Amino acid sequence: MLKSLIISYLRNLMKNYKSTLINILGLVVSLTCGLVIFTKIYYELSFDKYHTNAETTYRIIRQTKGLGLGLEAGEFEYRNAVYGAFPGTIKDEIPELKNVVPVYPQGGLLVGVPDESNANDTELFKLENQRAVFTTPSYFDVFDFKNKDFEWIYGAPSSSLSEPFSVVLSEQLATRLFGDENPVGKTLKIFDHPFSISGLVTDIPTNSDFPFQMYISNSSLERMFPGMSNDWGGLGGQECFVVLKNPSQKDLIEQKISEIHAQHVSKEIAENRVFKLQPLGDIHYDTRFTNYNNRIVSKDTIVTLGFIGLFLLIMACANYANLSLARSKYRAREVGVRKIMGGKRWHLVFQFFGESVVLTTFSILFALLLSKLAILFLYNLFGIPQNFAPPFNFITVLVLLAFVILVALLSSGYPSLLLSASRPVDLVKSGFEISQKGVATFTKSMVIVQFTISLLMIIGTISLYRQYRFLLNSDMGFDKVAVFNVPIPTDDETLMKRFRSALMENPSIEDVSFTNSHPAQDAGNFNDISTFSNGNSITLTAHRAVADTSYLETYGLQLVAGENFKLRDSSRSIIINEELAKQFNFTSPVDALGKEVRTYFDGGNRRYTVCGVVKDYHYESFHNKIRPAFLIQKLNRSRVAGIRMVTDNNTGNSNFNQIRNVLAYTENTWRSIFQNEYYEYEFVEDRIAANYASEENASNLINLFAIITIIISCLGIFGLALYSSEKRSKEIGIRKINGAKISEVMIMLNKDLVKWVIIAFLISSPIAFYVMHKWLENFAYKTSLSWWVFAASGILVLAIALLTVSWQSWRAATKNPVEALRYE
Repeated sequence: MLKSLIISYLRNLMKNYKSTLINILGLVVSLTCGLVIFTKIYYELSFDKYHTNAETTYRIIRQTKGLGLGLEAGEFEYRNAVYGAFPGTIKDEIPELKNVVPVYPQGGLLVGVPDESNANDTELFKLENQRAVFTTPSYFDVFDFKNKDFEWIYGAPSSSLSEPFSVVLSEQLATRLFGDENPVGKTLKIFDHPFSISGLVTDIPTNSDFPFQMYISNSSLERMFPGMSNDWGGLGGQECFVVLKNPSQKDLIEQKISEIHAQHVSKEIAENRVFKLQPLGDIHYDTRFTNYNNRIVSKDTIVTLGFIGLFLLIMACANYANLSLARSKYRAREVGVRKIMGGKRWHLVFQFFGESVVLTTFSILFALLLSKLAILFLYNLFGIPQNFAPPFNFITVLVLLAFVILVALLSSGYPSLLLSASRPVDLVKSGFEISQKGVATFTKSMVIVQFTISLLMIIGTISLYRQYRFLLNSDMGFDKVAVFNVPIPTDDETLMKRFRSALMENPSIEDVSFTNSHPAQDAGNFNDISTFSNGNSITLTAHRAVADTSYLETYGLQLVAGENFKLRDSSRSIIINEELAKQFNFTSPVDALGKEVRTYFDGGNRRYTVCGVVKDYHYESFHNKIRPAFLIQKLNRSRVAGIRMVTDNNTGNSNFNQIRNVLAYTENTWRSIFQNEYYEYEFVEDRIAANYASEENASNLINLFAIITIIISCLGIFGLALYSSEKRSKEIGIRKINGAKISEVMIMLNKDLVKWVIIAFLISSPIAFYVMHKWLENFAYKTSLSWWVFAASGILVLAIALLTVSWQSWRAATKNPVEALRYE
């Protein structure tokens, strides 16, 4: 019996090959997307869940209000970093903590590998992003990567990171630096200090927000930067993780941290800056903070992806059901004969369900292959590693079987119930039609749902793209065209001045500036800065940048009051931005000139005099409002040289040959002065684009899914148009004989489609407006949700729908009416 059923299923599928192909194509596309989305969600939800102490591990974060951050009432500034003295102090004074781990990541660390045959020859390597970290031996007690094949190949945490100037490497980095040689016992040059390699570990799994490849003993910091472990002034890049003995004591520990903090800072700072405990499991999803992957995926994004996958599946199932209903008249006699021969209703339902299972099984097998290929070739777009896959086990098989059954039920349930409920005598009659009212309502509803989803995706696509272009093209308060940066690997002022002089000899170079971070590079350098205003002391948190006399000209910052730094006697001068002047309650930028401020810099709390005020500029992304910032001159603290090229007065750009020549000249000059050092360059424009890489990726991803939803919708309405024209062929013939024009017939066939699109537009517009409005709230500066975005989306969907069905409508309208009526 099973054999005959399968033969019957295949015969019916092949007989109705047009609808079969449409259904298979729709299901394969939607299931492929669904499997990719499932893999993506599984991957994002798997981060750092495997550590033994994952449930009791927390990161200490800080929330700041006031202090001149320009926040509205109830708003906070969220940061990860803590004071240098913070980890050691709370470890000694809070007994409720089981473990305390300082983590000081290093972005773009330069590592030197000395030549064993020539000690003076060193090959330099750069660790991209935050792949190196200063930490303590207890790091591996907290982050043990249990059941992830992580192990120590050489050494142990208790001994390998206990001594100053010791370092542990991952296998991948060790291979990059030393090839197949055993690296243990060899020496690396880091921060101009020799470090001994004392351990080797396997690589970290891809689903971790701690992707470090180099672990440096934390005790080295105090040797290199004396006093850091006692610092309660600066907030650099050091972070702190703790393991609680009892998670129920979280509030008590936060209270003790607040008390300790209040003992070491001013009353104003203690009241406005609060330290909290963030669960380890939230680090990957909390967009208020950063992580070491520089990649946050919010829970809202994961939910949105889940809905997109569900929508695509619903659309494919709706197509299947609609086409099955449209073809019902052609299968009525078959069902009637089966019922007359004694077939039970559940037999008939099972037959339709079986056909759907066969079709879905074939589709899902093909989709499994396509999804694997999609991830293999589009892994950057999806944000999924090529070698990652959910575990394939008994549970996975059960999920796939359940998925097949669910899709089959959604696809075949309504059509099979309608047909099997009809009387046998009605089914075998010529021209049988099942309840048209119910069918029409169902069909109309499914098409409207499809168009609604398509409109939501298109409106979202246009809105995301407009915001992305807004982020890239808006005025940031500084020049981002024809300016690039190169590293300065020394604090020798003589070499730096020689480099600048050599560059200025090139007529294509307009200016050169030395700094610790350029305006588009949020280096995370924040300092407390204070002043007396109207008899009151005001303390704020502000962004600090080291600059020189050419900084403003090179990067195009505009002075609104006062003057630039001078070469002589500028060590006690400071330039502030408009927001800092405003937060200090100065009546105007001019009023700020000559005022005295104090800030912690260069090893002490020092006094400075305001010599100038610059127009506000965006040193952070457009997610944040412009906040207080100041510039200090200290040439030997510079780590970057900004180079401004001469531009065309009309276009504001440099030509390609000029850029190429300047880059070559700069590199040759740099290498002649800073010999045996690591060279690279970065345009300011490229850094800005990198800051919004997540927005670009989201826009591209939504574009892809929008196109897929439109394709699935078009497949559905094309199939409906095909069978609608067949069904109404006699009506069309009679109308043409009575003088109806081709255009009138096409309007008759397409008018329902226009109504459905209009209804879908009315449903989708308020939903899309609400969703996009909530998304844009993530940005302090954003584009508007213009009415034309919604209108253009509606017109686009209507145009695509009409183009899809017009060919079939035109064929039906131009067909010879005699062919439809010859047997009447």
